[in-house]
Amino acid sequence: MRLEDKHPAALNTPSDGKYHLPNNFTKKEVYDHYKTHMSQMQSVLQYSSFKRYWLKYYPLVTIPTTNKFSVCDFCELYKTKRDKAVTKLEKAEAIEALQLHRKQQTEERAAAGRRRWKALDTPKDCAYIQIDGMDQKKTAMPHFSKQPKSVDGATLVGVHLVGAMVFHGKMQTRAFLTYNNIKSDSNLTITVLHKILLEWEGPLPPTLYLQLDNTVRENKNNILFAYLAMLLDRNIFSKIKLGFLLVGHTYDFVDQMFSRFSQALRRENAFTMSRLRSVIQNSYDPKPITSIILQTWDFKNFIETEPKLFRTLNDITHNQQYKFKLASTLDVRVWCKQFSTDQTWEPPAGVKNYVNADGARLMLASQQLPLKSYAEIKWQTKRAQNIGTLLRREMLFDMSKQSDKIYRLIVILSSRMSRKIGGIIGSFSKRLLGGT
Repeated sequence: MRLEDKHPAALNTPSDGKYHLPNNFTKKEVYDHYKTHMSQMQSVLQYSSFKRYWLKYYPLVTIPTTNKFSVCDFCELYKTKRDKAVTKLEKAEAIEALQLHRKQQTEERAAAGRRRWKALDTPKDCAYIQIDGMDQKKTAMPHFSKQPKSVDGATLVGVHLVGAMVFHGKMQTRAFLTYNNIKSDSNLTITVLHKILLEWEGPLPPTLYLQLDNTVRENKNNILFAYLAMLLDRNIFSKIKLGFLLVGHTYDFVDQMFSRFSQALRRENAFTMSRLRSVIQNSYDPKPITSIILQTWDFKNFIETEPKLFRTLNDITHNQQYKFKLASTLDVRVWCKQFSTDQTWEPPAGVKNYVNADGARLMLASQQLPLKSYAEIKWQTKRAQNIGTLLRREMLFDMSKQSDKIYRLIVILSSRMSRKIGGIIGSFSKRLLGGT
């Protein structure tokens, strides 16, 4: 059994093969955790012996001095209360709250791991998809392993990378690249997810487990929820479970893949998009399938057009787990719970996602976002028959209108760079879009 299977908190695996525990832990706190779990044993190691055993038998498990990811507000709050406590009672309460919070985030990560293994073990029943974005500064073009001082970072062309991992009998990795004219919003997340589903090998399973970054702008909003509801209404899936790790504890396997990309880019130059894609593909196993996204589906505009089809759900930022399911009445309903460990989904009957199930508009949307239905359709209704075969692939949505400006943007920015670094970037504007 691998270390991350036993200890879900140790999933931030950096590029050197080590396992990083969250940097808001100290060795003394890990030791206290060890004593709690070993309280039934007759003998427990002293703290000095515990550190020696750690160094000897677990040298790859470390606590980083700095945190590469966002800091958890709750961890910082409880640690501050602990450090500034005046009485023993105040300190004990702060420590108890911190331990409870850490236990909860570990259980959320473990729940995501169980879904991942279920998708690997039973691909006929379910699939697991995880999507996240990489730090844009590391993929700006042209990329230098050692950037010359004469290069002004403001003149580089921003390139954003969205990574995805698909678990379905096996693990598949994807890397989607966009320029700065494509916003990092719900439309981009929907486009990435939809491209994954469009290019799916074989039939789709009835259940989808989806793990996304806990951010309102891109994922945790009514736009994405409406898209997931439409997948169910079109009988692409019979059930979707959407999960978010706690804010400040969202580092996971996709971040580990990003660290491999970063390590490779520290060694390699990438002056063209084709070269950047090559570096990315050769830095991780299994090799990521890379794609360039020049336009996104404007799903946000679709759901906000009057009369609105989808109900606006309130207070969705509070919960971490959501379930979308086609009810017995053949309408899509949504349930939620704050944590995966909560016993019941609320509300009991779910919330109807549609305000008005306008079949004509939904059919239009399914033509614009064509997908195959999952193999065995249980609800032989007109809606299922409409989507039962691969629909035409014309994009009828108003797409991002800015894709035609990409070449002009590149010419302007690359000309500035050419004046600074001469021949190295001389042909950049002609070559940047030449990658396959």
